[in-house]
Amino acid sequence: MKETGHESFLDKFKKHSLDRTLILLQFNKPLHKSEQTKKVVITCFESNGLLKIKLVRYSETQAFTTVHDTDEIGQIFAKWSPSFGQIILHANPDIECILLQSKNGTITILNKKLTKKVNQAQTHNDVKQYKIPVEAPFLKDLGIVNASGNISQGQGDKWRQIQRYIDLLIIVLPIDKNEKLHIIDMGCGKGYLTFALYHYLASNQFTNFVVTGIDIRADLVTKCNQMASTHKFKNLKFLQGDIESINSLNPNMVIALHACDTATDKAIQYGIENHAKWIITAPCCHKYVRKNMGGGTFKPYLKDGIMEERLAEWLTDSIRKLHMEENGYQVKITEFISPEHTAKNLMLIATLSGRKNSAAHTSKVELMQWAGLKEWIY
Repeated sequence: MKETGHESFLDKFKKHSLDRTLILLQFNKPLHKSEQTKKVVITCFESNGLLKIKLVRYSETQAFTTVHDTDEIGQIFAKWSPSFGQIILHANPDIECILLQSKNGTITILNKKLTKKVNQAQTHNDVKQYKIPVEAPFLKDLGIVNASGNISQGQGDKWRQIQRYIDLLIIVLPIDKNEKLHIIDMGCGKGYLTFALYHYLASNQFTNFVVTGIDIRADLVTKCNQMASTHKFKNLKFLQGDIESINSLNPNMVIALHACDTATDKAIQYGIENHAKWIITAPCCHKYVRKNMGGGTFKPYLKDGIMEERLAEWLTDSIRKLHMEENGYQVKITEFISPEHTAKNLMLIATLSGRKNSAAHTSKVELMQWAGLKEWIY
């Protein structure tokens, strides 16, 4: 029986996938304008020693990712091949095969030698390489990714927050991946960002690290410990307690993300007193300053609640920055997540320099006096 163009191309797809030589398979140029999917890109990756197929489907405005077993290769190809006028296969060593298909069903196959070397890490120009890939198994347990391997409905903001969080922490992580890291995540909640950080460290050859999540809610701590055990995250544990009850952990990185009101300040002080090398905070509400500021010079201008709230935010985070600088830290304030996704969008990243800063102390006192704040939390 004569083999059709689609069948011979499918054979190449199967062979290079199973041989682990496939770089990419890409479906381009939809044959019909009504086709909602404009492009499909397929790559291979290994997960726990098993070969998996990653499929990214593009509409006009979105990308949808699914993960498949290798026994689904035939079904995948049969589903998408009739709808596109061009199918490109890149494989090692230097193989390029192109299937051209007209609307009347005429098929032409071109076999070429790649003139430009394509790295498997750079499978195509359009798929963004996320620091925490959608295939990370803990994402399903947390409900961020659904059973089909797509971002769950309503979880897009959390997904973006995870990626941005890792992007920011990469800046401060040590170059020497053997350097000892003991990271404490204060008020970790359900552990979205705690698990993401652990996964990044474990996946990027950091060899000497421990991550401890702390939360006051016993049910969340139990659930997070069960997840850590399920995924064999042996250097990740969760403890029940608050910031003031945790002793003798000797962290060199303290993280507090969206800890409510003065809990952020308690975490900062905990980091300072333990001489943590890094203190990472993303402040939540700013009730303390808003309730206690009493500067008469600006009060008449704060009749609108939103203006009072914004001033309280600015004062709180400025005083926090100066407080850490006073105690020997270099501090950078940056945007954590775009205000489009959350109003809690600032992150303070402090790195221990060891040099006390008397000028920062003076500035802190002056700012507090201007705001009518008689005392700070510490």
